[in-house]
Amino acid sequence: MIEQWQQFSEEISFTEAQSGSEIFTENQLISFEQEYNVSLPEEYKEFCQVFGTGVAANFCRVFCPTTWLNHQQEFLLTVVDYIEQFPSQNLINDREKIKLIRNAFMFGEDLGSYLLLWDLRTYQSHDKSCDIYLGAWEPLSSEFNEDFIFVGRSVFELFRDIIYGSRNIEIYPDCTVLPEKTFHRFNTMKTYTDAM
Repeated sequence: MIEQWQQFSEEISFTEAQSGSEIFTENQLISFEQEYNVSLPEEYKEFCQVFGTGVAANFCRVFCPTTWLNHQQEFLLTVVDYIEQFPSQNLINDREKIKLIRNAFMFGEDLGSYLLLWDLRTYQSHDKSCDIYLGAWEPLSSEFNEDFIFVGRSVFELFRDIIYGSRNIEIYPDCTVLPEKTFHRFNTMKTYTDAM
């Protein structure tokens, strides 16, 4: 329901990008899906109709379809190359990551550390959505197996509860190797609170 985004826009800060910040119409988004043979999550299409491309909560850059085509999908292929060139000790895990990335649609990043993506293989007509994953820009080493973690299926809940809310997602929650606050933690620009 696009109304939830319209109401949400009155409560939050969102900075439109200086370029590429078009507000999309429903017809433009449908045309994009048809041209590229992809089903975009319904809540994401609603988001693009209300906000367009820009920065949410001063730390999360969100891309609407045209920006995605030009840059983001190419980046995902470099992540695949990285995993293939520097495999971990868990080759099964590496293969699963590569499958996920090759079937992913990257729609956001947190200005330097993480990317947000959907696994397009998981699109379901009952909720018109896909699984959402949070991932590090690059797999670091074999000791880290949680480079991509599932965070839910609702784009609206992602924004409400995580990006603008108090729910934290940590890729390496029990890691004693990394300092408490590093770029390897999601939401480092926000105050830490207990995870929901």
